[in-house]
Amino acid sequence: MPGLAVPDAEELTKGMDMLETHIDRWEAQAIAKGMLQGMQQGEAWLLQRHLSRRFSPLPAARLASLATATPAQLETWGGRVLDATSLDEVFGETRH
Repeated sequence: MPGLAVPDAEELTKGMDMLETHIDRWEAQAIAKGMLQGMQQGEAWLLQRHLSRRFSPLPAARLASLATATPAQLETWGGRVLDATSLDEVFGETRH
């Protein structure tokens, strides 16, 4: 187009390299996020199995708590499973 400056090949190459770098980073972040979510779901599932086996099937409210728990909450609850004498102790309502 008349009057429009055309970038040289080096500028275009730098731009393409920058885009590829950003795309690679975004892709890695998406993969990492998906892996973390998968790990968290696996931890919640395993904790649910342990709790169900120890204290009988879990009430819906406890299942909902597990499904929405943060990784830190899952870790805390998982650490309490072996010593707790009730679901309330595991979930922190009654700690001695």
